[in-house]
Amino acid sequence: MRTRIKEFRARYDMTQEELARRVGVRRETILYMEAGKYVPSLKLAHDVSKALGAGIEGLFLFDDEEPPNPPVPAVSPAIDKRARRSPAASGDGG
Repeated sequence: MRTRIKEFRARYDMTQEELARRVGVRRETILYMEAGKYVPSLKLAHDVSKALGAGIEGLFLFDDEEPPNPPVPAVSPAIDKRARRSPAASGDGG
């Protein structure tokens, strides 16, 4: 299982210690969850997601799942291809 805890903490400029205090666990528990070494109980997953303002399904992912809102690439491959195409190659006639 993977988590996006670190990503969401960064959005709120929240330390592991602050999150741990909010959900009633030790900082090491947050560290292990972020590293994928600890799978939390449903209660703890709920508390963490609530503290970070996220849904459980968006915060905790199985290894083969993609995040619901993956980061958008800086340049879309479709846009990049159009930018490289010359007018003669596009059939516009110039």
